[in-house]
Amino acid sequence: MGKREKGRCIFYVFCLTLAALSFYNMIIGIGDETIFSGFRIARNRNVAAYVMIAVLSIAVGILFVVQMSKHKKDSYMKYASAYTFIVFLFEFIIIGKIDSMICFSSIIASDIVSIIPFFLEKKGIITQDVEFEWKDWKKLTPFTFWFLMAGISIPIELYMNNLGDFQFMFWHYLTVLILCSVVTLGCIYLFSVFLLNERQVNFITTLIFAFAVMAYIQQMFMNRGLNILNGDRQVWDQQTSVINTLIWVVGIAVIFLLRYKRKKIEKLYFTLSIYICLIQIVSSAFLILTGDTNNEAAFKTFTREGSLELNEKNNIIVFVLDRCDASYVYEIEEEIPDFFSPLSDFTFYPNNTCEFANTLNAVPYMLTGTKLNGVKISDYPKYAYENSDFLQVVYDSGYNIAMYTDEDYVEEPFRKNILNYDDDIKQKCRVIDTYYQLMTCSKYRVAPITMKNMYKYGGRDIDNLINESGTWIINNDYPYYCALVENGLTISDQYKGDGTFYFYHFYGSHGGDWSSDMKPVKTDSVSETEQTKAAFKMLYEYIRQMKQLDKYNDATIIITADHGKQLSSDYYLENGIVDRTTIPVLLSV
Repeated sequence: MGKREKGRCIFYVFCLTLAALSFYNMIIGIGDETIFSGFRIARNRNVAAYVMIAVLSIAVGILFVVQMSKHKKDSYMKYASAYTFIVFLFEFIIIGKIDSMICFSSIIASDIVSIIPFFLEKKGIITQDVEFEWKDWKKLTPFTFWFLMAGISIPIELYMNNLGDFQFMFWHYLTVLILCSVVTLGCIYLFSVFLLNERQVNFITTLIFAFAVMAYIQQMFMNRGLNILNGDRQVWDQQTSVINTLIWVVGIAVIFLLRYKRKKIEKLYFTLSIYICLIQIVSSAFLILTGDTNNEAAFKTFTREGSLELNEKNNIIVFVLDRCDASYVYEIEEEIPDFFSPLSDFTFYPNNTCEFANTLNAVPYMLTGTKLNGVKISDYPKYAYENSDFLQVVYDSGYNIAMYTDEDYVEEPFRKNILNYDDDIKQKCRVIDTYYQLMTCSKYRVAPITMKNMYKYGGRDIDNLINESGTWIINNDYPYYCALVENGLTISDQYKGDGTFYFYHFYGSHGGDWSSDMKPVKTDSVSETEQTKAAFKMLYEYIRQMKQLDKYNDATIIITADHGKQLSSDYYLENGIVDRTTIPVLLSV
């Protein structure tokens, strides 16, 4: 058995093991997780099961491979391995993360389909094609075109054009993009040599070239009417969607037709791939050399320092649950009448409303009370702080100020008085998560209109890429909740003065990654109402610990929101009017 055959056998056994583990994840109810995330979720109680299934799958797979080889039927594994690799490759390119259900169904489908060419080959109807060799590496150039565009070029442009949104160092980010793209391309080249023949390589390279060319055309000429990404579903008119889809279908069909009608066109496809790659390399290099890769705002942040401490004297605590509308409170009360009983001491204000419906302006308004007064909305945050001295008055009154929010919501002159402000923090991004998320961002840019919502993302997705460094992240409450439960509140002996003004900005009622009882779940799989329950569960724990420390009765506590539930974008587009008045939650004691 040669190296190629051994490689195919190992890959086939590996796929059988993945299929068995994926099936197990489906049985225990986490089929929508990947193998690795599923293991992370289930590891506390099911690690033995995972190990046992993996060992048994490997043993059965090896036995099957030996028997097939003994009876000279190993050509079946050749087709099964090739088809599984091709399916996985394009699922990774199109979908991204492959969950257990997709993984299992892909492997089983590839195995079943492989029976057809296996028998056709045995009958002599089809013949084996020439194996793909290292020397033919140029055929795979379209994959370099795709990953250079989606994995490096577009992510660089996104960073450089949105410096304030990427809160980590550019050069580390760039290293991650290049390293992951090179490793991914290396794996594609390696697996192609061991698993594919020339006919299969011709098919996948033509397909990825068609995708890449149409994606390049989409981002350059056909992206019209893209809205600001806040994580919500985007809406386009039907005519635009249909025309865009037709252009994609016709473009891909023409590229395939030319490839199989005119053999010499392959050289043109190779040349065009190299040409566009060079264009992207030059444009990215120019952007880096002429742009600001060390944006100061990206390295100034509010940290978690003091977030688990209370002042030994007075405490004024404001909890801001982002987007927490009173309608969620009413829904929870109707479902669970005694859910808010821990807040029996609080006064609820049912007629509260907000000045702004977005966080960028709403938080500055909360901290200043400055009216808009005809100022351009984009200039409001700066104007608000220029016309208010509230934070300075708090500081001059002998109170410490602890702000747990995004630093962009507090203007520079007032940050110097905030105890948890760090103006020189060197943050890095996570490696695998960053590459996956930025590929998703790129695919939103280059995808046809009908598929763009598959790749929608918001600022929260970018914030979550920051490697753990003590930064306060308003888009993820779970780490703080875990720290609160595990470490608990303490009374600080470091920050004296007459007291401390705490401003906690949480993710609140946005759909998130944790259930109503604050357990990790699949992203965006819970409703805003369920997320609201989770937010209050966290506050209940905070208040319970305050009582244990005997710091509850003499504290001033406000639970509110920066704004309420916004209107649906679909409703606005269809009717052209606001559909309701938002009522941000407001309770105080």
